[in-house]
Amino acid sequence: MKNKTILFFILAILSTCTFAFDDDFYISLKKETVNLKNNNYKVVDIIDARTNKKNIGFIQSLKVNADFLKPFDQEIKTFLESNLTNKGVYIILYVNEFKIYESKNSNNEATANCNLDIDFYITDGFDIYKILHSNKTNSTTGKKPSKLFETTIATTFQQCFDEFSAIDVANIKQFPKYDNIAAIAQSKDTIQYNFAIFNETIKDGIYTSYEALKNNQPTITTGYTLESLPRTHQLWNDTYDFNLKFEDKESKVKLKNICAIAINNKVFVLYQNEFFELHIDNNKLYFYAYDNVNASGAIIGSAIGGFFVGAIASEIQLKKAKDKKVKYFVNPTNGKITDTFVVEEIK
Repeated sequence: MKNKTILFFILAILSTCTFAFDDDFYISLKKETVNLKNNNYKVVDIIDARTNKKNIGFIQSLKVNADFLKPFDQEIKTFLESNLTNKGVYIILYVNEFKIYESKNSNNEATANCNLDIDFYITDGFDIYKILHSNKTNSTTGKKPSKLFETTIATTFQQCFDEFSAIDVANIKQFPKYDNIAAIAQSKDTIQYNFAIFNETIKDGIYTSYEALKNNQPTITTGYTLESLPRTHQLWNDTYDFNLKFEDKESKVKLKNICAIAINNKVFVLYQNEFFELHIDNNKLYFYAYDNVNASGAIIGSAIGGFFVGAIASEIQLKKAKDKKVKYFVNPTNGKITDTFVVEEIK
């Protein structure tokens, strides 16, 4: 009897802790509580529509992937059920993106970050109505950010729920209606962005902001040349960078920021001081580039483009970064990176 009691106690501890094993970092939200402005909801379904379902992020300080102890939808539903009355309004949650990551703030302090992109739907048992699209990023600062992710995740969900509960749904029929969940998924697949980057032939030139690129309005179209620089690394030998030269030497000095360049109907975004081709696939934007060389790990939520400067990493850092081919997904609305995953790696 004593051994059974000890075993039960150990299992209880493990079920409520964050810990790492098998080269992964596992998180549980079982003990997290939030103070919602309105908790009179019942979650009837959670749709996991994340681009990358292999994990929920990368813990830079531990050099491991992160995931929940339970399957994603079960972990979130269990957490929400413990914080809701599970009565009242029936809701469906459609998770578009969810990612955790570490970074450093302006004071060089380590932070745990969570980005959640989620749609809230209400159902009356027959029809489904879309009430809100919410995208929140929340950060918590501490000496060991890996210990802060549970609280950061819980707070991010709280912020999204509070935004949702502030909406007047008395006249539910004013909101977009769907017959079923399959119809929601189909509408996601056929989403259209009325941006020039998707609808027009891209104009050659230098784009100093994503807004300019999105609207196909190059900032600079003359007074410069592009020299093609083929890459020689085995993962990248079918790609090339560019050396940007200005006829007026002062122009490069005056140019504070570059988002992308376009040549021959192709776009190349500036990322970590090199140019990589941006793929415009229907209504999706993505590019393949080196792994992040910055030890802070601040990737998700950062914008493409940046300052056009000299070397940003040591040779050792750069070699490690080049040994990974990473796919970066870009939000078509604001040009920020929404997700990443490693496509190929040399070990």
